[in-house]
Amino acid sequence: MRRRHARICGPKRPGRPPTVPSIRALILRLVRENPSRGCRRVHGELTTLGIKVAPTVWEILKQAGLDPAPERASTTWADFLRSQADALLACDFLETITLNGQRQYILAVIEHATGRVRVLGTTAHPNGNWVTQVIRNLLMDLDDAGCRARFLLRDRDGKFPALMDEILAEAGITTVLTGVRMPRMNSIMERWCNRAATSFSTAASSGTNATFGTPYASMNCSMTGTEPIKLWPKPPRCVRSRSRSPGQSGSPI
Repeated sequence: MRRRHARICGPKRPGRPPTVPSIRALILRLVRENPSRGCRRVHGELTTLGIKVAPTVWEILKQAGLDPAPERASTTWADFLRSQADALLACDFLETITLNGQRQYILAVIEHATGRVRVLGTTAHPNGNWVTQVIRNLLMDLDDAGCRARFLLRDRDGKFPALMDEILAEAGITTVLTGVRMPRMNSIMERWCNRAATSFSTAASSGTNATFGTPYASMNCSMTGTEPIKLWPKPPRCVRSRSRSPGQSGSPI
């Protein structure tokens, strides 16, 4: 009789009762509409509403195939650069001073996958017509080389006209803008520009033409139809001296 009574009066299912489908749907909705909230934050919101969840929120998200960590539906910038490296280009302007004191603007494009740099040209006045023309030349070079680029990463410089983005969009290339004053978003191109500026500074101090001692092509050979860039030599350092009286000793400053 005791065993029969325990069998009849005992729980029909062992363990915790299942979650009500409406509460389960509410949890999944909160997670999808708030990707920055983790499982602990969602459990706290349910407790505030007076809802008690039998299994943990983590188990419900795992059964639904969702990551319980925050930012589950977003992609970081580093993940985007790594995943789209084969189809990603980056461009930027590099400034330098020629031998006659004229400021030149050099536009270069780098391929993230191979690290190849294409120096598109140099000009003293980078207006919209010049930029759009060199971009058209770049598209023809990419087509001849069989490069299938999908994204072009650039900063928000005013020298890039809106027509440039339209030309790239017609070729199937989406323009991706970096954040305001965030050069690290275009770190690969910025690093190359810093190396190029260092090369220019070295050439200026020695009074020679600017070429790059890197695996990339020479700057002089890459710019067709232009003369080699001759940098202004570094001025000598002035040393001032002060007069001494005959009784003072020491060297001039």
